[in-house]
Amino acid sequence: DVLEYFIKENTTKIQHNLYKLSNSDSLYFLLCPDLMNISGEAIFKIYKKMDFNHLIILVDELDLGFGEIKHKFSSENRGHNGIRSINNSFKCKYWQIIIGIDRPKDNLPISDYVLSKISYIEREQIPVIAYKVGHILFNIIHQIKDGIVI
Repeated sequence: DVLEYFIKENTTKIQHNLYKLSNSDSLYFLLCPDLMNISGEAIFKIYKKMDFNHLIILVDELDLGFGEIKHKFSSENRGHNGIRSINNSFKCKYWQIIIGIDRPKDNLPISDYVLSKISYIEREQIPVIAYKVGHILFNIIHQIKDGIVI
């Protein structure tokens, strides 16, 4: 939901599921057509076809509270099947922007929880979270341009 909101507000559609950041010649966003758990191959194909130089993945995280955000340059998967899938296709480190989704409050299985719709209260927070993600993206892009990896 955060990526979809950010894309809607800040990009131009190039082709199906691929968007270019407004006012940029080199930053693209892909809404993967596959489920995150099997996304690695699809992302890799587009990455190679477009001849990209860097990869930044937005990933959900159960062990962070809803809307908390961290970022790092790593291919560590922390048990996340989507990151594991990406690692099977990419043999390098990449940027991860990790967005907290919290753990289910009831006994809902995790697989059902991560695919369920977010609550109205959570949906109201999406613009603020997207703004924070945009700020982190801006900082990562400048680190990449300056040759800095932290």
